Amino acid sequence: SMIDFNRSKSSTVGTHAIVSSGDIISRLTSRASDGVGFIPLASINVVVDGTPGVNDMPGRIDFLTTPDGASALITQMTIGADGQVGICTTAPANLLHLEQTSTSATQLKLTDSTTPTDATLRAAGNLLDIDVFPATGTTNVSTRFNRTTNTTGTVFTQFLLGNNTTT
Repeated sequence: SMIDFNRSKSSTVGTHAIVSSGDIISRLTSRASDGVGFIPLASINVVVDGTPGVNDMPGRIDFLTTPDGASALITQMTIGADGQVGICTTAPANLLHLEQTSTSATQLKLTDSTTPTDATLRAAGNLLDIDVFPATGTTNVSTRFNRTTNTTGTVFTQFLLGNNTTT
């Protein structure tokens, strides 16, 4: 079986009028009761993502969720017409664009559940941390790239390995 969503801006059934960038073409939303009313908890929106034309219909998919303690949906992930994926950003600038508002939060975590090995990547300002945890109970191997500017405008770049050893 199939669900097919179609949209025209024409008010006359059976005729066509072009849609606009930003128009939501379809929306699938799930709601649950909080004991008083139905609150949205997740939604998938299909949106026109640019200026459409004859045989040209750029689209994107937005995935929305409601954070804990809130009652409104926010966009958590976007797949744009150009194929770029944004997580916590609605305007991805790269093939995979991760954006985090907290500088202490891990930006990207890779886990191999068979070894177990974890690797984390965190970017904050001029700092890029790469941490590798080879196995449970062992010490981590840390690589840190740090670029800072002192008060006279001199730029310093540090490369740190292991236990904050500067190289």
